[in-house]
Amino acid sequence: MAEELETPLRRLRSCPLAIVCGKPEEIPIIAKKLCATTTIPGSSVPGISKSHSFKLGQIEFYNGKTLKFYVTSSLKPGLMYFSISASSLFSILQPRFAIHAGVCAGNTAKGVKLMDVIFGDAAMSFEDGKWAVVNGKIQFQPDYETIQHIITELPGFVGSTPNRHHGAYVSGSAVREDASHIFENIQANVSRNVLALDMEACAFLKICEHYDLQTLGIVKGVSDLGDGNKTTMQNRAQIYEKALGNTGEAILDWVKHMFESMTWEPNEDDEPGAILCGPYYNNFLRLLGDSISRGDHVTSIDQPSQQLQSPVGLTVVMPPDGDPFHYEEQGHIESIARDHGLMQVLTGASTFRRTVYYKKRHIVDFPRTLNTLMRTTEPSYQALVFKRVLQKKGYFRPAAKGMRPICEVLAWEDFVTKFEDTAQESSLLAPLPVSASSTTGLVMTPSVTESASEAT
Repeated sequence: MAEELETPLRRLRSCPLAIVCGKPEEIPIIAKKLCATTTIPGSSVPGISKSHSFKLGQIEFYNGKTLKFYVTSSLKPGLMYFSISASSLFSILQPRFAIHAGVCAGNTAKGVKLMDVIFGDAAMSFEDGKWAVVNGKIQFQPDYETIQHIITELPGFVGSTPNRHHGAYVSGSAVREDASHIFENIQANVSRNVLALDMEACAFLKICEHYDLQTLGIVKGVSDLGDGNKTTMQNRAQIYEKALGNTGEAILDWVKHMFESMTWEPNEDDEPGAILCGPYYNNFLRLLGDSISRGDHVTSIDQPSQQLQSPVGLTVVMPPDGDPFHYEEQGHIESIARDHGLMQVLTGASTFRRTVYYKKRHIVDFPRTLNTLMRTTEPSYQALVFKRVLQKKGYFRPAAKGMRPICEVLAWEDFVTKFEDTAQESSLLAPLPVSASSTTGLVMTPSVTESASEAT
């Protein structure tokens, strides 16, 4: 039910891990290895280019936890296009972790072979620098600034695994067939274990740094050796696909290794639904829970000379389809209560007195305060957050093992089922004499001056 209410944007935002490939044709191969089969088109996500595509998947862990992720890509290969695409995606979708996947050229001088996989947490650009006049000639003087996000587990994970390596990447904005010369030049000027050449790794690490994302590194398969030797690339398509397949398998192993002992559940404390829940519980539900615990009576508004049996619980009802629109006006709630046979009663004592709805020895509330979530971009999702946070509050948990909690939250369908009229309903009206002590502090009035559901 919850997933049905989630918009495509929310489904993507609920994925802690983003796997971003260098180009669109890499998505299906990586996604297949990760068993990511659900497709979300970019056209269904506000703010995202319609040319984007997403493959959603999840990884189950032995401890029962599930990690959701998506595989997507830059719209075109290259440093500039990747920078624009990744920045837009990270800004709108707000993942917590990111991996850059794809293919690269390998450094044969370091023992790298075709279809090996290179894991990297450091990268530099061989195009950053300046042009200067040296001995009367214009020369380019590179600035090999290294961007590094140290992942302490990475060297140990790669270890001596055959065909997997840990090292730095060097990036440029164009495909190069002189990779060996670039590797030699960097090795001579920078003390780095540079194993791979690509067009996006440096930008990826910079963007993760900018958006404060925890990067899980660059993971790419070696699809060529950047030496321009086409005689070794007659099966170029097969090698490319195999390199990507190896990349997908390596990512799966890496993610399982990293996340099996991590906590990645999102912190919803700052979500509008969570913020709204606090005053609703503290200023209203908690006081009603106290009243029910004391065994306070409730009194019918229409028949103040009669008292009803003390309530044994409190039910909070979420709106139909989880949409706060259904609680927009007080008249909506009054109509719902009338259609489902709920009566208005007065409850409380001392300084806390409220008009509430009552049926089957339960106080029933339709939290009209949810209508403030209609001003958010995802009202139904924020209502789910409201519900999840509410269920963690004190009176929604049992006081002791084997006991029922005083309060509960019901989905609309469950409310309809639980509170449908039965032949026994009339027996709940117990005409009790009203004594002076039982009405102390209660105002017996048929007029409803305050909506209980707005008492926040």
